[in-house]
Amino acid sequence: MNNLSFSIKTKLRSLTSILKKYLVDGIAAVIIIIIFISYMNTDSNTIDLNKYIIAETSGYNGSGHVNTSIDWDSIEKKYGSRIMFLLIITTVIQMVM
Repeated sequence: MNNLSFSIKTKLRSLTSILKKYLVDGIAAVIIIIIFISYMNTDSNTIDLNKYIIAETSGYNGSGHVNTSIDWDSIEKKYGSRIMFLLIITTVIQMVM
């Protein structure tokens, strides 16, 4: 009888340790999701591309050409860390899901 109660106590301890592990993992995942959602809901995530578009024109009235390009180097200098943060967070969420 004593051996049986020892076996039950051992199984209960292992079960509670497993539940604690999943509870901590679940809480960490919820915290990460809350941080991500709050970060995505701020208005400062919008990048005004009008500041970084370069338009070059050539020709005359009626027969001109416009070449446009985006200054990606300037965007990366100003927003590089924020863009990398979003890539990391989305990768982590995809791994968890």
